[in-house]
Amino acid sequence: MLKVVGKQISFLIDTGATFSVLPSFFGSLFTSMISVMGIDGKSTCLLATRPLPCLLDNSPITYLFLVMPSCRVPLLGRDILTKLGATLQLTRSPSASPLLPLLAPSLHGNTDHPLPESLVNPKVWDTSTPVVTRHHTPVRIRLKDPTSFPSRPQFPISLTHRRGLKPLITWLLGQGLLMPIDSPWNTPILPVRKADGTYRLVQDLRLINEAVVPIHPVVPNPYTLLSRIPSGTTHFSILDLKDAFFTIPLDPDSYHLFAFTWEDPDEQVSHQLPWTVLPQGFRDSPHLFGQALARDLQQCSLEPRTLLQYVDDLLLCSPSLDISWRQTAGLLNFLGDKGYHVSTAKAQLSALTVTYLGICLTPNSRGLTVDRAQAIRDLQPPTSAEQILSFLGLVGFFRHWVPNFALLAKPLYQATKETPIGPLSSPSLVCQAFSMLQDALLASPSLSLPDISKPFQLFTDEKQGIAMGVLTQPLGLAFTPVAYLSRQLDPTVQGWQPCLWALAAAAALTKEAQKICLQQPLQELHLLFLESPDISLTQSPALNPATLLPAASTQPVATHSCPKVVEALTQPRAGLSDHPLSNPDLTLFVDRSLCLDPQGLTLERILELARLPEGTTSQKAELIVLTRVLHLAKGRRVNIYTDSKYSFLIAHCHAVIWRERGFLSTKGSPIINARLITRLLDALQLLSQVAIVHCRGHQTDSSMYTEEEKNKLLQRGGSSGPEGWIFINNKIALPKAHVGAIVQQVHQSLHIGPLAL
Repeated sequence: MLKVVGKQISFLIDTGATFSVLPSFFGSLFTSMISVMGIDGKSTCLLATRPLPCLLDNSPITYLFLVMPSCRVPLLGRDILTKLGATLQLTRSPSASPLLPLLAPSLHGNTDHPLPESLVNPKVWDTSTPVVTRHHTPVRIRLKDPTSFPSRPQFPISLTHRRGLKPLITWLLGQGLLMPIDSPWNTPILPVRKADGTYRLVQDLRLINEAVVPIHPVVPNPYTLLSRIPSGTTHFSILDLKDAFFTIPLDPDSYHLFAFTWEDPDEQVSHQLPWTVLPQGFRDSPHLFGQALARDLQQCSLEPRTLLQYVDDLLLCSPSLDISWRQTAGLLNFLGDKGYHVSTAKAQLSALTVTYLGICLTPNSRGLTVDRAQAIRDLQPPTSAEQILSFLGLVGFFRHWVPNFALLAKPLYQATKETPIGPLSSPSLVCQAFSMLQDALLASPSLSLPDISKPFQLFTDEKQGIAMGVLTQPLGLAFTPVAYLSRQLDPTVQGWQPCLWALAAAAALTKEAQKICLQQPLQELHLLFLESPDISLTQSPALNPATLLPAASTQPVATHSCPKVVEALTQPRAGLSDHPLSNPDLTLFVDRSLCLDPQGLTLERILELARLPEGTTSQKAELIVLTRVLHLAKGRRVNIYTDSKYSFLIAHCHAVIWRERGFLSTKGSPIINARLITRLLDALQLLSQVAIVHCRGHQTDSSMYTEEEKNKLLQRGGSSGPEGWIFINNKIALPKAHVGAIVQQVHQSLHIGPLAL
């Protein structure tokens, strides 16, 4: 046992190995490679770790290791053995070596064909002849516009490339995957030369993808898919289906959509060839095949939750080697009976460590593979917004491995918004952010597989408008990370007060974490923390794994009441009320809320009357008038009545929120009337005490009776009737103010004239 970087590792002593070897390492590596020769006599180049601190029997040393994914056992070579001054002594004890269990996986098989031939039907390995599974219904493609026939001509292909493609075209025609046809549709093809000299046929189907009715892709998230790996899994099997899309037939009416032009290099004759099966490059092929395969796998007799599917990649999880052999053989035979073929070159059978979807899986952890890490290491700094987005799309797949990913990527997203087209405005900042994110990815640790039998703990933090957290599970007395979570808070949340950002960050990351914890999604913030019995929100006195470091500031945090702080920060000034003040110095009406009666004004006088410039909108006018009223009442206690809902809400609610956002809308665009709102906020500070009250405007008293007259009639036994009349003994009691008009109208009706007639 040798402790490497604080971790105990069992090594197999190999005196024939020049260098010591680790199967995998997720820390920093040298960029240069070391050439070595394996037991097969072939030379290969391997990456090496930087010098690592090691400890053997309290003897510290520092040494580097080669990283060899194909070696399943850590090897202790002559380099470290010599440095330790080790000697090899053999005894006559018949007891087995404690290192023998490490050899078990390699003794039981290899990645090519570890299972006994008697267990597996060999037809599942036959990849020379593709088979169209006839039990699937042929796929019919629907078009957005059946009357349109988009077509793009074939660009010239050199004679060398056409001769390289001809064997493949001839083979596809012989298998019935292509057939001659005359079609109004046409899309170009591109020959791609492989490393072994053969050619791959690539068809540009972007024109077809735009013309068809899109189907919502039901493809699982790779990360949440891995969270379904059962606890207790010790062995994995990876199966990659060969020519998977070719197993699904197309409806004959859809053949013509996928036609391309092929010019024979020998006969010099051009004709169109369409696909009769799902082609690669078609937008709906992964979804259609994935659904068809999922329906078939439902008939396979496997234990629940042991088989995971991502399109045509299958992951089989087993709790022991014997069970893994039995389940793997059963799955292979089932696939062969259904007409599917499995790639022997990509199969990983009953192994302790496998690579699935670019992720290295072990029974207890998952991490980046060496080739993925090398690909990220070889990337060059982006020079345009398009390259930035391409880089973010690539590394975003591994965001759960990087603490504070969203915070590190924030400058890159900002750069794409500043200069979406052309050279970047700040290339040095982009290069710095790119390097920091690249280093964080290469130094990312391996994560533990989630174990649903253990409780989860989510540590959260908020910094610069970004929610950050780490989902952990207990491991002894410590916690092991399951996923690092981070996301940008939306503009609406960023308009809230800072005391609420931490709560919003916890809410956002809890929803993300529940995808991994296999919990049902929750919609409401208060339901998330108050009504869910399996979630508790506490303040952690320990170091927060979301930040990984203590706070930079050493000043003590001031004790405060969040409700009081929120209330103070959401009001434009202290004491602003929407209810009238008692005994005000002034009572003012704006926006024509001042009503008139037949005798004149209801209050003493008009304080100010002015005409606004032509072209002033109603919203601008309401803000200007309210601001002017506040200036007129400077230093006083005043009640202000307004019938403007717009200016009322601006003063009480929206103005402060917009000021916190920099007067930007939720889409990031400047709001209307920002300058007038700023003046209104300044004017509110001029008064001793103010109440802005909303009232209904343009009203008159429609009652026919005065209040005194109405009370007297009701005391005499009157009762209210329809249309506001008061009846006494079933007779209308005429209001005094209307008696003259009613008598005059009756008198006029008795004279000869139009009214009488």
